[in-house]
Parts: sequence; C-alpha cells; structure tokens
Amino acid sequence: MSKIAFLFGLEEYFRAPCLSGADESARRFAEQLENFQNFERENIHLYRSRTYPFCPLLRETFARALAQRYGNAFDTLLLGVWARRIFHQRKLWLCPMCVRDEKVERMGLPLDELASWLRAWEVKNVTLVLDLWRHTPGSAPMHAEEALALERIAREGSTQGRLFRVLASCSPEQYSHELPDTAGETLFSRAVEESLALKKPHASIMSSEFLGDVRKRVEQLASGLAITQTPWSA
Repeated sequence: MSKIAFLFGLEEYFRAPCLSGADESARRFAEQLENFQNFERENIHLYRSRTYPFCPLLRETFARALAQRYGNAFDTLLLGVWARRIFHQRKLWLCPMCVRDEKVERMGLPLDELASWLRAWEVKNVTLVLDLWRHTPGSAPMHAEEALALERIAREGSTQGRLFRVLASCSPEQYSHELPDTAGETLFSRAVEESLALKKPHASIMSSEFLGDVRKRVEQLASGLAITQTPWSA
C-alpha cells in the first residue's frame, strides 16, 4: 500500500503565546509513521515551521502537490497539523496570529479549504490528525460546533470509493493538555507515539484498535494529572 503524509508544526505566532513542542511533535510523528506505519521516508513531507507565515505555506504546498498529481500514485494520504486555531463563523480556521473576527477571513485558512484539497486527491484513504486545542493562556476548549464541523468534513469527504477520517486530540469542552516537565509535549502526542510503537497488526492509523489504544492512553495520562481529556474521531 503506497502512502504519503504532510505534517505541519507551527510554534511561533504574532501577538499570541508560543506553542511549545508543536514542531517536535510533528517531527516525532514523522518518525513513527516511517517506523511503524510503512510510510517511505521520501513520502513524508515535514514542515517544521517556527515562524508565522503559515497559511501561504499550506496553500503553496498543496497547490504544488496537486499540480504534480501525487494522488495518482498513492492510495493513502495523511495530513497532520499541530497549531493554534480560531473558531469563526462556525468554521475552524488556522491562523498565524491573534486577530479580531473581522480579520480572520483575510489572515487565516479555513479547515474546509484544506479538506477540499484532500478530497481532490484520488486516494482511497484520507486521514486528518489535528492537535489544535492546546491549553495555554487565553485559549478556548473545543466547542461542540467544532466537532460538528469536523464530523461534516469527514462525512462529505467519504464517498463510495474513499474513506475520510478525522482524529482530534480532545473532545468538545476539553483542551489538549501538556505533560508536565516536558518542552510542550501533549498527552495526545505521547499517546499516539506509544500506541504506534505497540506494533499491533492494525491496518491503519485510523483503525478501531489503534483509536482505542490512543483513547485509553490519553485517559490514563489525564487521570494521573487529575484532568479530563478524551480524543475525538469521526
């Protein structure tokens, strides 16, 4: 099975706190895909962006990838994003800075646009992995409407010949929490890494067995810290 992945970690923002560990989480996830999910190294495109011109990078990356018609050569596509988000007009937006609502549409990139790019690929399996709800000063937990938006994206992306899945780091009204005494590593990133390293014979990163392993491990880590966090999927 041929597989391709695009991974983005964005740490630094304009007028917003640094998102420590996003860059490293993307890098470690890339290693896990190669070691335990049979992704070839040359097919893992890692963008460890430490600066905030992020949305143009995403647009340029996918425009170039579609122009090269990668989709004809692969049957599995994975997009992973470790970044901040803004919920505006009932949509999730990736935004490189803290802006007022009226500027979000000019400065940000809606997740729906990313999803439309993913749907343009002629692949059988599409997976979207998101760690966007980090618990930092001034941040907000996942809103219930965000889960509905992600559920809609998964539903619209799934056709008779394609499965489109979404894995989010937390559930509605929750945050993605950091592990203490780490450089910003989240419970979700640790759980995904440990679950992949189990090397169970699950068919893909979105199999029910893998999702169960991640959910169980996140809840274990959260319980030890006296907090609540459960990964969400559609």
